[in-house]
Amino acid sequence: MNEGLFAVPDKLLLGDLEAVIRDKARAHGRSNQVEIGPSSLGQACERRLAMEILGSPKINDDRDEWTSTVGTALHTWMEGAFIAANTRLVEAGHPIRWLVEQTVQIRIGLSGHVDVYDLWTNTVLDHKFPGVTSIRKYRKAGNPGKQYIWQAHTYGKGWANMGFPVRTVAIAMYPRSGLIRDTWLWQEEYNPAIAEEALGRVDTLVTAMNVAEEMGSLPDFMDMLERDTDNCGWCPFFSRTAEDPVNGCKGPFNDPTYSDGRDMTVPGIIA
Repeated sequence: MNEGLFAVPDKLLLGDLEAVIRDKARAHGRSNQVEIGPSSLGQACERRLAMEILGSPKINDDRDEWTSTVGTALHTWMEGAFIAANTRLVEAGHPIRWLVEQTVQIRIGLSGHVDVYDLWTNTVLDHKFPGVTSIRKYRKAGNPGKQYIWQAHTYGKGWANMGFPVRTVAIAMYPRSGLIRDTWLWQEEYNPAIAEEALGRVDTLVTAMNVAEEMGSLPDFMDMLERDTDNCGWCPFFSRTAEDPVNGCKGPFNDPTYSDGRDMTVPGIIA
């Protein structure tokens, strides 16, 4: 135990430190989106996407915010880095290259916050900060997965809507730990049809939800949607004790195989 006028047990101090970080993270704009954004369109958990569309309350008070906090801090640092790069270009007598942290309108009711647009190569670029192991997995697969691919092309659509030429969309993955040499860049030619595919998924889901609501069967419909139970701990709608499927999700605990009450660890839960 520490000594002094305001001494507290070490475990209590650790809890206070976590609370400071958690409260700040949850007050940040990226953690408080009400409308869905391009990053949600391709996520594996259809149940989570549906609850985002409904505007269900965020009930997971035990989720660990550290990964998103680190990502937010790194995005802020990267913004400054690209602005500084523009300044150096201007000082050298060149035009700026990078348009940084711009909001684009993909369609009515759907906008996105894009990290970088490269004026020299007409590339729409998004920063990601996964762990080295994840980067190696994506590199081996040769692509960053449907969620990020759909996000990149919908961002491309947003820039194209504003009249900018879009030749390429890209995801740059910088390691949260490790070395900068572990960075991996994925890019491909912009394809508006991929953006429309992503938007079509949402439209189909909204139509089905409206039909279910008209029939008075929305809770049953929500219960049948596909879940991504590997990432429940980071989901704002996850609760082991959720009873209303419209306003909460038990994730794997909804599975009858867990009905025997055995203990189960959920990644991303700090309590």
